[in-house]
Amino acid sequence: MNKNLHPLKNRQQAGHLLAQKLICWRNDEHSVVLALPRGGVPVGFALAETLALPLDVLVVRQLGVPDHAELTMDAIASDGHRLLSENVLEQETISQVDLEAVISQESTAIAKREKLYRVNRPPLELAGRHVILVDDGMVTGGSMQVAITSVIAARAARVTVAVPVVTDKAVSAIRLLVDELIYLLLPDKLSAVEQWYTEFDQLGDADIMDLMSRAEHLSNKDKALSRLFSDFQGEQSGV
Repeated sequence: MNKNLHPLKNRQQAGHLLAQKLICWRNDEHSVVLALPRGGVPVGFALAETLALPLDVLVVRQLGVPDHAELTMDAIASDGHRLLSENVLEQETISQVDLEAVISQESTAIAKREKLYRVNRPPLELAGRHVILVDDGMVTGGSMQVAITSVIAARAARVTVAVPVVTDKAVSAIRLLVDELIYLLLPDKLSAVEQWYTEFDQLGDADIMDLMSRAEHLSNKDKALSRLFSDFQGEQSGV
């Protein structure tokens, strides 16, 4: 679908379409889906549901330039890994004190959101597993780069990035950092992710919590079915 210019219906459809490209990982016990809130969660939920994989969140926040909210110094992840734009830091003459203040503020916000979204559930174990990172689109790839660094630091065995719509710039920034990069649309021009969706709902924290709760319910149901199947196989082998 490389240069396809037809927009996606919504994030849910995008997740299902991405899942078709990753169908070989369906029911894989070593694979997990990590979604970047907020927009990545409905994509990740649909993908995880289709592939019968567990879903978790990885919160990444943009680091805004003090007094210039529209300008960012890149991003930081929940484990403290960050990506900083040296050009922005120099051009805006941002002091170390101001930088650390922004990092501290965003780190606090990240911790609160992860706790909120997980509803006190522990994060998924990533060491030795295949991590599928999901967002609803990438323009620069900055947030995803931080997410990749974070899961590699957590000793993930394999990293896949699955995103519905991307730019050439983002592809160049991400491709060599991961084992696999999956996308649906690569438009010639992409100034805003939402322009490639027919429906692009604004999501609140309650929406994310609902999807995460539903994902947990599906995961528990899959585990129960798996145990029943294992018990049945055991009974059959003993006949």
